[in-house]
Amino acid sequence: MIDKLYFFEDLLPYKVNCNLPDLKVKVRVLSLTCFIIEKTIDALTSFYINKNFIMFDPHVGENLCQIRACQILDLFEEYIENEKAIKNNIETELKTLKDKKDAITKFLNLNPSQYDKVNTLSDLMSMTGMKFKLSWRAYYLFLCYFLTIFRIFNLEENTVINYRSMVNEIGVSKNLARKIIHEYQKKLSEESCNYVERILGDAGVEEFKINLFRMVDDDARHTLPCYLTMKILLKKLMQLKSTVLFVVRSCSGGVKSNIYFSYLYSDITKKYEFHLKPIDHNRNLHAFIVHGVTASPLDSIGAIKKYLNQVRSIGLENLIMANMATHPQYSGNNLNALKYNPFIALSNNRGSFEDYQYTQLQNEFMAMKRYSEDVGCSEFQPKLFFIRHISVDYERNQMQRVIDRLFYSDFSGIQPETDIYCTPR
Repeated sequence: MIDKLYFFEDLLPYKVNCNLPDLKVKVRVLSLTCFIIEKTIDALTSFYINKNFIMFDPHVGENLCQIRACQILDLFEEYIENEKAIKNNIETELKTLKDKKDAITKFLNLNPSQYDKVNTLSDLMSMTGMKFKLSWRAYYLFLCYFLTIFRIFNLEENTVINYRSMVNEIGVSKNLARKIIHEYQKKLSEESCNYVERILGDAGVEEFKINLFRMVDDDARHTLPCYLTMKILLKKLMQLKSTVLFVVRSCSGGVKSNIYFSYLYSDITKKYEFHLKPIDHNRNLHAFIVHGVTASPLDSIGAIKKYLNQVRSIGLENLIMANMATHPQYSGNNLNALKYNPFIALSNNRGSFEDYQYTQLQNEFMAMKRYSEDVGCSEFQPKLFFIRHISVDYERNQMQRVIDRLFYSDFSGIQPETDIYCTPR
């Protein structure tokens, strides 16, 4: 368990000692404070009480949605194993947050002259009693939740931030909205990379140092290469014994049709095994959901059987890792040189990396890239399967969505927007 605490004011888009020039700015700060507290309450409630994991599928923009999915599963597993202690901590924190919300609401209803003489953010936070700390869980879940509730999908099925909704709901300018999103994306990307480094030893993958591959992209987001990251996460998923559910959409012939299949971890074989349907129809467990597309037709029973036989013969690890090898490894233009071979980053730092390890990993990566092209796991030739998105949800929710012909991008409807910031995930 992580015991780290964060100052609440770290979530505000201002420097702690910044000057607040006029009353209008001070009211805006207090209103934003109230909104953030409210959404932190919503985040903790959604996760620990409602267990609505689809609400923790944030738009960060560094092509690493798989980290958040694995971390959400890991965080919930931690809760199951330590339910009594964590439940007590969460209940205490929720009470504190609700008291803080009541207090800030009262201040907002006061005559503004009561706090007009306060000049800095730090002084305003002290005066209103907002100098308090959040648990790591509250901090992390808030960031995920916030970057989910203001996320929509564009016509290319990429996640984007709906700034119009954010401006209207929070009552801030578009520039401030952009600043908030940028800061939260940076914070969450850092937490995501920290998680991968933290579980490296636990996951039993110790033959390379992932921190050597950690970079910062154009937007100051921390990022890691998709392939090596997923290599670690797959080991963690096996430890968690999480179900991996695939939702596949075929666009062959212009007709969209969806199917699903899953891989369940077997305690007997200690491996993931292919299953077309859940073994227990009464269960409704949360799963690691992998959404993707195929160019193969799925318009008949015969075509579906042929497709599933191909998938089954390849296996879970090859199916996922082939995709991770062909995906861009890093986000942002500044890291273009590393997008299709992250090992170039080590060319000037091989003294900290054993030659045989470096060569072995790079050869494995390049071989998987070729394999990906051969079996059809690339974006431009997805004859087998190309991953579009990874998240966490309940199995039955996703199965019902397949029946309803809904894909991941139909979460809130595909909405065309021209005035929003868009980065494929």
